[in-house]
Amino acid sequence: MEREVEEANLPTPAIIVVGDVCTLSEKFSWAESRPLGRLKIAVTRPADVASNMINELSRLGAEVVVLPTIETRPLPINKEMKKIITEIDSRKLIVFTSAAGVNAFFKTFCSSAESFVNWLRSILQLLERLRELHLDDMD
Repeated sequence: MEREVEEANLPTPAIIVVGDVCTLSEKFSWAESRPLGRLKIAVTRPADVASNMINELSRLGAEVVVLPTIETRPLPINKEMKKIITEIDSRKLIVFTSAAGVNAFFKTFCSSAESFVNWLRSILQLLERLRELHLDDMD
């Protein structure tokens, strides 16, 4: 057998299965028969934001390799961001391009108690107006 191993150029460590159990390979190939079985998929997003995707790919049979190629960090607070935060109640629309952007914005936003309280007031006023509209519709 040593000669066969050398001829096959098997690297160490290697496992060689011998005997009647080898006839059961089709019964034990459940992992390979899943939709993504036998595929190796690289996920390049940071693991903390890709955990659901990683879990689902694994559940479907893929061998998942996590290779984060980007790192997201919040920008330092600058004049423009301070202006947006202090004037948030005058904005009609705020657009975010990623979940990381939303997290960074609200972390910064919530660190300013005055801005946060003003924003909550605006939300409460909006909810009150919606309630009034709903009551008007019921009449």
